[in-house]
Amino acid sequence: MSKTWILVAESSRARIFELCRVNVAPMSERSTPLPNSLKEVSDFSNPGARLHERELGADLPGRGFSCKGGSKHSYEPPQSLKEQAIENFSKQLCDHIENAYSVHQFERLVLIAPPDFLGCLRKNLTEATKKLVIHEIQKNLVREDHKTILQHLELG
Repeated sequence: MSKTWILVAESSRARIFELCRVNVAPMSERSTPLPNSLKEVSDFSNPGARLHERELGADLPGRGFSCKGGSKHSYEPPQSLKEQAIENFSKQLCDHIENAYSVHQFERLVLIAPPDFLGCLRKNLTEATKKLVIHEIQKNLVREDHKTILQHLELG
């Protein structure tokens, strides 16, 4: 039987669960299927996602002069420090998933995250790992209990 991991994440926290299928008797001997359960495998946090931009960096952006007229302007980074913290967290999660797959800890993957963070995860997963994704749910369930997460999986 193949192992399924469920990554439940948002920009500041992530949890990885393993889907445990309960098999006591063959299906033909049972009137109804037994419920699945979740076992938490890992828990990650990203405190940088909850901080204000000013708390992440003390420096002001650099300043420069215009070629014409000598007016001053500030240089804006392509990404804010908060966006960088969220991107780095996404990469950390994807690296963890890649490493776990390389040592055969799971064969299938479910992603549950708010739409913006789900897009960040998709961007940072390798093509090989993207092929393992069997389902995606665009919701923030990271603070929910096992039962609620399981109910969303069974509805999907």
